[in-house]
Amino acid sequence: SEVYVIAADCVYDTARVETVPGEGLVEFHLRLRGELNLHLAGEAREVRVTGPQLLIMYQPQGVDYSEEVAPRLQDTCVSLYCKPEFISHLVRRNGIGRWPMLDEIEAHARPTILWKLLPLSVNLVFVAHNLLDNPFRKGVRLLHAEAKALDLLCDVLHSAETDVGAGVTLSEREVRQLERSE
Repeated sequence: SEVYVIAADCVYDTARVETVPGEGLVEFHLRLRGELNLHLAGEAREVRVTGPQLLIMYQPQGVDYSEEVAPRLQDTCVSLYCKPEFISHLVRRNGIGRWPMLDEIEAHARPTILWKLLPLSVNLVFVAHNLLDNPFRKGVRLLHAEAKALDLLCDVLHSAETDVGAGVTLSEREVRQLERSE
């Protein structure tokens, strides 16, 4: 109940447009392929997320935004949603010095969305594909997804703690080559 995971690999015939209600969650959106356009209140232009990229976002309670997924493109992504308190608990419990985005969230008083767009590391691409290609069924399937969700959080927190950014990044072509080699 602390982490929510969405894994998708599909193609939409028409643009998928939806309003996303603000629930006070932190989102880690790993876009492997496709195009996502976010229309955020207070932003002069839309935020365009194309694979392979990582979008880290905090959406305060009651602050909605609109998103649009481009049609006729392979849309492959994994998103994790969790409460800031859950991340704070993980950071404290595991002796992680701090996570700068969490500091920003805790200091954030305005009703606006915080977001950061980063390249995907090789490890994040690998773990996202493991989550998408979950070979298990029934209860073990859920256990595998939980483990991979924590794996993704570890990679994001490690990158922030060691101040090395997202590490080695991959182009969309390199992601396709990795997919073919599996």
